[in-house]
Amino acid sequence: ESFYAEANEFLGGAATGMGEKEIAMTVYHNITTRVKYDYDILRAGYVPAYHPSYRAYHEHTGICSAFARTYAQMLTQPSCARPICAARSWGTHGS
Repeated sequence: ESFYAEANEFLGGAATGMGEKEIAMTVYHNITTRVKYDYDILRAGYVPAYHPSYRAYHEHTGICSAFARTYAQMLTQPSCARPICAARSWGTHGS
């Protein structure tokens, strides 16, 4: 499937006239139901050299950065506020 088709799937349901919160919630739901967390990459400590959003769009998998970047990219389309906050976690969940 093409990038644009995938992007449109992530934006599905976000409509003109909706508030930013409602759009943000719709896009978040669409991404999190279509993209599965890639625990294998996380366990291996491997972060893809290419942009992590690629995996979300084309392979429907990703780690935290893929979700965050894809979400931020999708929110640019309906002009929603889109700060990204990221950190590394190497404790019980990140190791």
